[in-house]
Amino acid sequence: MTIISPDDGGTVRSSPGTVSVFVALAPVLRKGDYLKAILDGKALEKKYYSTVIQLETIDRGMHQLAVAVYDKTGKMLLQSQTVSFQLHRTIARQRSPRG
Repeated sequence: MTIISPDDGGTVRSSPGTVSVFVALAPVLRKGDYLKAILDGKALEKKYYSTVIQLETIDRGMHQLAVAVYDKTGKMLLQSQTVSFQLHRTIARQRSPRG
């Protein structure tokens, strides 16, 4: 299992803090198996049943990401290597009124 995106050491630019994670996995998930993202050492609650994971409202800054496969009983079967990425969230600045 390998995290294809985001790139290790890469930068993700997303104003809302959304990070798309793509995972290469062989063999494919069995019925009842699921993926969980592990962000900054903590497994996130949401279960994913495909190799595309959408993380939302991630804070800006440097993050560590891994992905793990769990079976239907909740036992971890496999975990990817950890990748690091920087998240940049652009914020629109308000112009000061001219006067």
